[in-house]
Amino acid sequence: MKKNSTKQKSRKPFVYYDTIRNQTRGGLTSPGEQKRMRIGKYKVSVERAQRLDRYGNPVHTASVYDDYGHLMSSYRSNGPVEHTVSGALRRIGVETKRKTIKKRR
Repeated sequence: MKKNSTKQKSRKPFVYYDTIRNQTRGGLTSPGEQKRMRIGKYKVSVERAQRLDRYGNPVHTASVYDDYGHLMSSYRSNGPVEHTVSGALRRIGVETKRKTIKKRR
């Protein structure tokens, strides 16, 4: 008699891109500005640098903290704020997914 061996797949943690975009609300406008937000169950701090990069784009730094306030990961990019936050979450193993659009028949 065969045993029914069903393997349980471990689900990877993920956050929707729309959640990140709604929390950041268009980015940071002033140099040196800092914003703290909660994305899912993660605490994220985003800061805009005082200076621009050599192409004139603002540089953002996103940091992810645990429940005790210890730094888990940090990510720096001259792209949009959403991309920077997504990169910081990716470093701790959290994927960023986009919602699929279901077609009507």
